[in-house]
Amino acid sequence: MNAFAHSNGGDVAKWQTLQAHCKAVAALSESRVIGTETDLSHVSYLPSRTACVPTDDVALAREGQSLVSHLEGVASLAQRFADPFGLGHIAYVCGVLHDLGKYSLAFKKYLKEALSGKPVTRGEVSHAWEGALAILRAIGEDPATIGLADILANVVASHHGGLTDMISDSERVMPDRINAHSKIHPEQMRDVMESNEVTDILARIDWNVVRSEFTDVQERTGKKSFNIHLVVKFLFSCLVDADRCNAAGVDTPDSSPDWDEMERRLDTRLAAFDKVSNNSKSPLDRVRALISAQCSGHAARAPGVFTLSVPTGGGKTLSSLRFAIRHARANGLTRIVYVIPYLSIIDQTARDFRKIFGNRADDWLLEHHSNFLLESDNEDDEKRYDLGTQRWDSPVIVTTMVQFLESVMSNKASDLRKFHNMMRSVFVFDEVQALPVKCTHLFNATVNFLYKFGGSSCVLCSATQPALAKVERPIHFSPFPDLVILPDADKTLFRRTVLIDKTSPEFTCEEIAELALSRFQQGKNTLVVVNTKSEARKVFNGLCETNGKYFLSTDMCPAHRLDVIDKMRIALDCDKDECNRHVLCVSTQLIEAGVDISFDCVIRAESGFDSIVQVAGRCNRHGRSSTPQEVIIVRVKDEQLGNLPEIELGKRLTDRLIRDHLLETPERALETYYQYKFGDNEQKILMYYPTSKDFPKSGTLLFDVLGKNTLARQAFKDAHNGVSYSGLHSAFQFAAEHFAVIDGFHIGVVVPYIKPGGTDEVQALVSDFIATGEHLRVIFDREARAAIYRERSRILRRLQQYTVSVFPNREAAIQQMASKIDDAFYLLSPDHYDSVIGFTDEQGFLNG
Repeated sequence: MNAFAHSNGGDVAKWQTLQAHCKAVAALSESRVIGTETDLSHVSYLPSRTACVPTDDVALAREGQSLVSHLEGVASLAQRFADPFGLGHIAYVCGVLHDLGKYSLAFKKYLKEALSGKPVTRGEVSHAWEGALAILRAIGEDPATIGLADILANVVASHHGGLTDMISDSERVMPDRINAHSKIHPEQMRDVMESNEVTDILARIDWNVVRSEFTDVQERTGKKSFNIHLVVKFLFSCLVDADRCNAAGVDTPDSSPDWDEMERRLDTRLAAFDKVSNNSKSPLDRVRALISAQCSGHAARAPGVFTLSVPTGGGKTLSSLRFAIRHARANGLTRIVYVIPYLSIIDQTARDFRKIFGNRADDWLLEHHSNFLLESDNEDDEKRYDLGTQRWDSPVIVTTMVQFLESVMSNKASDLRKFHNMMRSVFVFDEVQALPVKCTHLFNATVNFLYKFGGSSCVLCSATQPALAKVERPIHFSPFPDLVILPDADKTLFRRTVLIDKTSPEFTCEEIAELALSRFQQGKNTLVVVNTKSEARKVFNGLCETNGKYFLSTDMCPAHRLDVIDKMRIALDCDKDECNRHVLCVSTQLIEAGVDISFDCVIRAESGFDSIVQVAGRCNRHGRSSTPQEVIIVRVKDEQLGNLPEIELGKRLTDRLIRDHLLETPERALETYYQYKFGDNEQKILMYYPTSKDFPKSGTLLFDVLGKNTLARQAFKDAHNGVSYSGLHSAFQFAAEHFAVIDGFHIGVVVPYIKPGGTDEVQALVSDFIATGEHLRVIFDREARAAIYRERSRILRRLQQYTVSVFPNREAAIQQMASKIDDAFYLLSPDHYDSVIGFTDEQGFLNG
């Protein structure tokens, strides 16, 4: 049954009257009237906007589109998005009521003036609150459904901006705001309610069906407030995306990706690897093939939450892709999303996928991260890419953990638009051990929701799998979650290193440099990884003049770092006698995971044991030496880690492992390390994401704010004579404003890096940006200005690869070393950027 009662013949007559004004509606058959099942399941694409002729009798949503056509198109599309998850009726109601305010005379006047060329301010006539008020009035104050009223009102009223808090300052936010609007503009609601079309729509809504659907989804989500808050974001996403697509005439075909062709291309690539390796197939190649086969063998399983615990160098990227493609096809899933913590891994993964997909790469693959550069200057290609990043509707998406979490934890329409497309997907969370501790419970609960509500599968990949099932808010793994189980004999093939404890006595940075040189002079390609940028510079400066020295840190822009990694990879992978294979690299931890590069010796400043194991994966990675190679752990003297609390904690826990003599058995040491880490009382609190470092003296827990919202509930109860609010308590806006995967706001500074043998792209881009600013000051045509703004956005995207991040408390210092470009960004002076180590300020204003 639908959320609307079935129509009678009078409804057909109303549609026939409208057909005389709008050819788009005339294209609909008489059987597809508002209340029929047929209509709800088929209207998914806005007919030509030019088909509708504006008259005084027809309310318009915008130029060329009747309002009733827009409401019906949005409602039908939103329902199609939500139907597979049991919320189709609610989504339809949100869609059909979201722009109800456009029936008011005030909006009609505003639109008429805008279309006639008179100056108007976009959004000056609010038109979302009328639909929200209609919802509040229809559902009423029944304690059993009061939460439903607020939720749907929030979704409708917020669809142009962002979801607001449900209760704040001891009051229900939605009724207060909506009633305030209605008191200021009573005539707008009166105009709406006097419209025959609105009367007809409201009269045919069956609110009992809506209530029943919401009761059902509450039961399916265990009536847990955090889960319900994600249901609200899902509904919001369905409405926002349907509204944007309908308004822009964007087609949204409900078709499955070509998984068969994608798998065929992957198999061709894997067969090429096998052909090469068969000539000299090593035991390691055999185990990699076993890992790939096991992943493939599990692909027919039902959707769930799985682990892929593969030792470094085990080929997990292609093995996980093989699983994901076959699993998506077997279960009718719609896309594959790779979520990766490090940009260096993203670039590498995306390159691998593009090689596999060949000429279909642009059709199948969307890269959504700051390193991606759209090579095309075609405006249509840019619009297509921007739309893709907003919707996430490509078959394969490669993105960052920052992008994923900050989208889900946001309250904004622009961020949450993609959320409904995260359902019925395969998520591969690569290097999941890099998840910040403070995000643990938020991440776990989101993964559980994607699986249990959204029908998605999630694969957690890591060589150092964190114990996320053993925390207070655990991930709910599927039975027998391991996609790969290696026999002990095969595991020994990945034991290519031996851990050497040199933590006592402590090393100065100069002594670490001497240790690295001693190994390098023995003919060993050596990697040194330290915890801070200032330590990295000191160690590097302590190396004597020698060929083959490399430096890596986030004082270097992404383009610079990638060039260095590529140079080292070429040198290290070359087996010819004439190649210079001597490499000595000093780096911060940015190199420790996912970078496909191999050294003969690694020296690691003491840190978390998971980080030590990860960086050990850069040593003897491909097993070229049958003798295990050294991974030397050193303790840095007088190390200052006050700004890096997670590294400081990890270092302290590794000390416990060393005292307990566990380094000799790395697998047991790693298991014990996670027991220490997730069992620590401070960590238990941190996993809930405190909004203040002084919690519980000040601040609150973000996980609680999005769920039970304990403090706000108590404040509401205190203010209402002990009466509790029975609806949803989540503070969407507060949580979004306080959430960030990476602590602290950063300022981007463009640096004058010139690629080897390349042109000065930075200067050219900056010059173009300045020129576009000058054009904006003299051009006033709306379309021309929009084109200029698109060009400026394109330039800023390209400049991201030449940008370093600085803390805002050093902005005064950067002003002495950089120039402000068009009030948009800083451009660093060439005197402060070195072609080897990047930023060169000796004061270390980047906070080391």
